[in-house]
Amino acid sequence: MTTGVFSFQPSSATLSLLGGYAANCQSRVVNPTNTVFDGQNAGNVGLFIPTQNDVTIEGISFTRMHKGVTLYFDDFSDGSGHEFKMRYNIFHDYQADGSDPNLSGAVAMHGAPDSGGVNVHFQNNLVYNVSATNGLPAVDLNSRDAGYIDMSNSTVAGIGSGIAAAVNFYAPNNGGAFLENNIIFNGTSTSLSFSAGDIGPYAGYNLLGNVAASVDAGANSFVTNFNNSFGAPGFQNTSTHDYHLASNALLTVNAGGAAIYNPDGWPGHDLDGHVPRKIGSAIDLGAYESSVDDLNNFTVTSTLDASHASASSVNCAVNSSTCTLREAIIDANQNNGASRLGFNLPCASLLPLASALPDITTDVTIDGYTNPGATVNTSASAFNANLCIYLNGQGSVADGLHTSGSGRLTVLGLALGGFTVAAIRLDSGSGHMIYGNQIGNAFGSNFDGVHISGSSQHTTLGGYDDPAAFNLIGGNSSSGVNIDNTTGLNTVANNLIGLDSAGLSLPSSKNNTGVLISNSPSNTLNYNTISANTGPGISISGAGAKSNIVQYNSIGLATDGSPASNGDPAVLIVFAANGNTIGAAQSGTSGGNSLYSTAKGVWISTSGGAGNRVLANRITPGGSALGIDLGVAGATTNNSSGSANHMQNYPTVVNAFRTVTGE
Repeated sequence: MTTGVFSFQPSSATLSLLGGYAANCQSRVVNPTNTVFDGQNAGNVGLFIPTQNDVTIEGISFTRMHKGVTLYFDDFSDGSGHEFKMRYNIFHDYQADGSDPNLSGAVAMHGAPDSGGVNVHFQNNLVYNVSATNGLPAVDLNSRDAGYIDMSNSTVAGIGSGIAAAVNFYAPNNGGAFLENNIIFNGTSTSLSFSAGDIGPYAGYNLLGNVAASVDAGANSFVTNFNNSFGAPGFQNTSTHDYHLASNALLTVNAGGAAIYNPDGWPGHDLDGHVPRKIGSAIDLGAYESSVDDLNNFTVTSTLDASHASASSVNCAVNSSTCTLREAIIDANQNNGASRLGFNLPCASLLPLASALPDITTDVTIDGYTNPGATVNTSASAFNANLCIYLNGQGSVADGLHTSGSGRLTVLGLALGGFTVAAIRLDSGSGHMIYGNQIGNAFGSNFDGVHISGSSQHTTLGGYDDPAAFNLIGGNSSSGVNIDNTTGLNTVANNLIGLDSAGLSLPSSKNNTGVLISNSPSNTLNYNTISANTGPGISISGAGAKSNIVQYNSIGLATDGSPASNGDPAVLIVFAANGNTIGAAQSGTSGGNSLYSTAKGVWISTSGGAGNRVLANRITPGGSALGIDLGVAGATTNNSSGSANHMQNYPTVVNAFRTVTGE
């Protein structure tokens, strides 16, 4: 139990309040019941954080906070590119003093009020029996210009009176609001309201009160779209504040969306620590995942590469003695609903393929972690998963797993190697999730590790908040990740690309190019370690490669910080690629990458397009090479008619003024 006044003065340093640490601080379990901030309803107790940088609040319970919990970006500062994150927290049993001018809600996050907006993330939180006086909302989320709000998989309920949750969003330029898979329920008043200035929002797969009138949508018409629902959430027992979902909760269990519009994807686990978050055909709404599994389940029990559909003993039927992976895919494709392919084989087992497996044409999950002995990765700087299922193309099969038609593929817990085109090739479908795998490395080189192509979109490769989601991608003769789908909109986050399982450089772990983006727009590369590849760490190529975002990555360094340079350069922008962001957004200061290279750092070549931003990165080039190089290699003069970012190689100081401060 903790008491007192918690207030942080405006700071330019990042701040993380992380609950769940053991007494020796050597281990941590992200469970908000392990760390409790208890204000004991004292008149002046609350958490108030004004800041000018990134803040994360994770895994903490806040109760009896008379002055509420408030996080806001300091007035008159540019918040562009900064991140506010509240996730895996519980806020309960208090009424905040709305007469305090510093309060806008019992739980509040506000971006910069007069400049570029902070990205606001409110994920997998539980808020109950919380309100504020003076008609203020229980939850108030507010970004600003060019920032976005992501409110996902949270439960706000048991409020009683007032507004259960308000999302006030002002973004006249290019911001956006995303609400997905939430339960926002208040039986006596408005569940959700939006300000008139909102852009969008995208709001899908939420339960938003008893009836549509529970939502004050203003001019927005999202209420009847995107599978939002109204009715009873189906909580276990609200009288004891048990907001888990009952097994018969039809509107909330296995009722969520695929996170295809949500910039953060799904949470890695729920408040009880489930990994992965989804159990069944779809993710559940709210902060807790139920154990209800409505999937068509097949268990692979044979390493043979055969279908034997007509042989009752090996055709994956209920009474068959064995089931092969090939036959399981055939049967899954014939189902109307979603299917999971699990495994029950000795650990480790090699599944050699003599020919390509059938394309995935429906919603299929292939889960290697179902095999006895398999364990997920728990390290933030390495890949210590114990994988049991090794899929190998023997150097003669084109693809390991391939989608066509409307196929939606989820792959976890596999090692894939020996494929001549790609270990995983996504040519169609949407909402694919690839996490917790080892692709290449010691299990045989592929040409490409993961190839996202054709009409596919909204693939999530890796994840944001759980090491179990990270992929290890290395030893592939072409690209670790090759993205050339014309719609783009993919996320690559928190993967080790080009390193070995210890996060270090080995010859066998190198890809040629770490990540290749060709004529594909609006992809996001965040928090990856992309190092030791023989060619560029990242290559962005083609006129269609625009609006890609590369932020918070470590490029050319091992996870222990030692040099592990990619080839020349670390980041390449070529063949009219334009409007991409390497580092902070325009006018922002947050989002920079750490780059080390024995040659050039970021090179926008002579054929590179214009409008590419390279901002706020830490770049260490080698020898006489430049950290940022435009046009031909080496220093060149400014030339506004040039093609490589208009050849603005260095700033030109036109005027300088001295401001008297009085000190």
